[in-house]
Amino acid sequence: MLVKHYSLVKWDKARWPNFSPIEFACPHCGEFWFDAVVFDKCQFVRNYMGVPTYINSAHRCFIHNVRVGGTPTSIHKELAIDFSTRGLDLKTLNEACRKAGFTGRGYYKTFTHRDTGRSRRWWTPGGKKAWNGLIY
Repeated sequence: MLVKHYSLVKWDKARWPNFSPIEFACPHCGEFWFDAVVFDKCQFVRNYMGVPTYINSAHRCFIHNVRVGGTPTSIHKELAIDFSTRGLDLKTLNEACRKAGFTGRGYYKTFTHRDTGRSRRWWTPGGKKAWNGLIY
């Protein structure tokens, strides 16, 4: 569900204690895509990891998606998660994302893309090297 601005969202702090709405909002305008299933998956990943997990990108409005070079059909225009890999064990992060039930997965040098769209995977050359055999 699309919400005009993240500040208008009633956030369930008990359900998603390690995240806040601003982390999932478009950085350009604050537009927010409410998807409890994705938030639950992110919280699962955080709990599984046992350490902070940071989101580089989640929802993007149309304008921001164009500005960052996102594809016209990008799931980020609804809600997809780019988890930073900085300081994290990639094997554990990959396992957490798989167990959380993310179906779309992209592997990059400094982050991993996860979404709940159709099952697919891709990687960049730097991502394939960084993830070194952990791609499922």
